[in-house]
Amino acid sequence: MILQDYLKSIKNMKENDRELSHRPALENFLKALKDELSLKHKEFEKLNINHEPKSREKFGMPDFEVTRADMLVGLIENKRINTDLESIVQSEQIAKYMQIKNNIILTDYLHFYLVRQNDKNQAEIIQECKICDFNELKSLANAKSGGAFRG
Repeated sequence: MILQDYLKSIKNMKENDRELSHRPALENFLKALKDELSLKHKEFEKLNINHEPKSREKFGMPDFEVTRADMLVGLIENKRINTDLESIVQSEQIAKYMQIKNNIILTDYLHFYLVRQNDKNQAEIIQECKICDFNELKSLANAKSGGAFRG
């Protein structure tokens, strides 16, 4: 249900929308996932997802930070829909964020990449989660819950 609600909240997204246009929907989705995971894994209860945290001076300002108590766990950087995320992984922006925390999720709303530094000190995609392609968004958002998703 969480995923279906998220898809419904972004189904009218257009390719030329600014990356900020649907950020509240992304924030709600991330927090709903955290809450759902907390039901089975108590350690998730202590996580906080903060939208637009304070700037870290020379490192910039990631879109979200994930903390546990006062400890930074990771960063989330949001880009506009259909952005070539693989090219962003090697950007100066991600390199700066890697100096803050070596645990970054990069997303364009439908694709989520977990990025960490490799042995050569380069940002590398460790894991990818793809919800759907942009051209599938409306049909999946309008599908009855359960029937449209393949596991």
